Amino acid sequence: MRTFDGVCRMVEQGAGIGIVPATAAKRYRGTSGLRTIELSDPWATRRLLICMRELNALPRAEKALVRHLAGI
Repeated sequence: MRTFDGVCRMVEQGAGIGIVPATAAKRYRGTSGLRTIELSDPWATRRLLICMRELNALPRAEKALVRHLAGI
């Protein structure tokens, strides 16, 4: 599937199971008997990264956002 919503719709139609972020699952929780189970295994923890070319080359607002998100 190309989107998390697509995965949820596929599961809703009975085509198996899916693993999606909590925000996507929350939108579909309780619809048509769809159930969610939160994963707690270490492999389920997402590692998010910020991608950019050069921090100092970013405009002021973007630089501030990166610093805030990265805690630098």
